[in-house]
Amino acid sequence: MRYESTKWGGHPHWHFDAVLLGTDDYGRWLGAPAGTRVQRGVEPPVRWTCDFAVLVPATGNWVACFNASGKYELYIDVTGPVTVDGNTVHADDLDLDVVRLPIGEVRLLDEDEFAANQVSYGYPPTVIAQARATADWLMRAVTADIEPFATVGAAWLRKVGELPDVGTPATSGPKPDCGIGR
Repeated sequence: MRYESTKWGGHPHWHFDAVLLGTDDYGRWLGAPAGTRVQRGVEPPVRWTCDFAVLVPATGNWVACFNASGKYELYIDVTGPVTVDGNTVHADDLDLDVVRLPIGEVRLLDEDEFAANQVSYGYPPTVIAQARATADWLMRAVTADIEPFATVGAAWLRKVGELPDVGTPATSGPKPDCGIGR
């Protein structure tokens, strides 16, 4: 499957190809082994350095990335409505991110970017309110280990390890944090 995120107004953001691992009550699970080529906007593509599993939720304005290693074990993008068109997932990234560090600490990132883009991109008040409400709910759910953020995501991430290798991670060039958010 293809994952394509944009910033408000259709500005290209992260995009990559992944394997549909399966579905459950939480949504569709995509998997990408270490070495997967990912690209942010028109920047040169890079090979990701760790396995990751992406949850495209059945409901909700967010996309979660569970990472095998790196700075964030969980990285959730707050988005506009997430749609699936054939084999392509589309989401508008609305800047706010909820992350969980490997030590278990949960943080809300990019509030400054969200404030700036409200002006530069002209987010409507309803979009601003929805993004804030989604970020607040995600902070509570991740902090309380509510599924799929406790054990379900980790189980799907283990399935990524069963996928064939896609290449050796890059040893030069940009060094992305593992996960789709950064």
